[in-house]
Amino acid sequence: MIGNSAKLLVLQNLDADKLLDQFGKYGRYQLLVYAMASINFYIFSYLTTIISLIGDNFHEDKCSSNNLNVSTLLKETKNNYITLADEFGITCESFGSLDHANGIFMIGNFMAVPFSTYLADRYGRRMTFLIPLWLLILTTIACALSPTFFWFLIFRFLSGVFGSAITIVGFVLTVESVAGSFRSIQTLLNTLIWVFGIFSVGILYIFIENWRYLYLYILFPLLISIFYYKTFPESIHWLIANNKTKEIQKYIFYSCEINKININLNSCKKELNNNKQIIEELPKRNFFDLFIRPNFTFHLILNCYIEVNLNKPLRPYCSRICLLGFNFI
Repeated sequence: MIGNSAKLLVLQNLDADKLLDQFGKYGRYQLLVYAMASINFYIFSYLTTIISLIGDNFHEDKCSSNNLNVSTLLKETKNNYITLADEFGITCESFGSLDHANGIFMIGNFMAVPFSTYLADRYGRRMTFLIPLWLLILTTIACALSPTFFWFLIFRFLSGVFGSAITIVGFVLTVESVAGSFRSIQTLLNTLIWVFGIFSVGILYIFIENWRYLYLYILFPLLISIFYYKTFPESIHWLIANNKTKEIQKYIFYSCEINKININLNSCKKELNNNKQIIEELPKRNFFDLFIRPNFTFHLILNCYIEVNLNKPLRPYCSRICLLGFNFI
């Protein structure tokens, strides 16, 4: 319990990093919030990788003019496996359209980034993270139940939008939910969770012989997020920056209760110059500032270019690993 120390004046002058340090490197409540937010890395890596397996699992030379007629349906290397090509009648003549499923997903990623980051700063990380997470449940079901390839692409695009939003905002939440001393470990954990998402797709692909069921599997970790509404807190950094004193008190109360410690809020105050708080009104930013200000536009284009080039080798790399795995099995 924090008692009478959590007064309004103190709460308005807290330093978020100092406050998190009070709960320790391995504070139980902070690690719980981190674990809840980390679900985004698993979900996004799963949805990014899955299209490499459910779209087509065949060697491209099977569709060469020397082997098959262009109107022949694509044949898979795994017996009895039902792929997108099987269900939607995609032939060797149009097998390139399968690449649209991954491309449209990445376009959705690109479009969501500036909006999600702006909304997270303006209205808070919590709901900007949770709403796309719940909408992703609906689009995942819609993708798995798509009657045509056209509808699959539409829902796949929306999955890319919501998936990117939870990844960007979720990463911010994982950073802002733990003490500074834990963040060196956090980088490793984030990578392991991401790799586990890719790894789990390959394992499940061996046992699940229908692409629709494989796509629906991601619902199980997603459904856990339904309980987040009551349990998932707002970022303490955002609360302090926006002077949400009631929510700050609530966060501190739950942290002290779950961690079973008492803290001294006076040691968590910001350092003030000459014992006076200098308050400067920061200019409000919006989406259009990305294009009005040349330096913003330059960094946006540069980051998009880097992101595109980082994702280029992802699909062929995953496909090659899976093919090697099947040959080994």
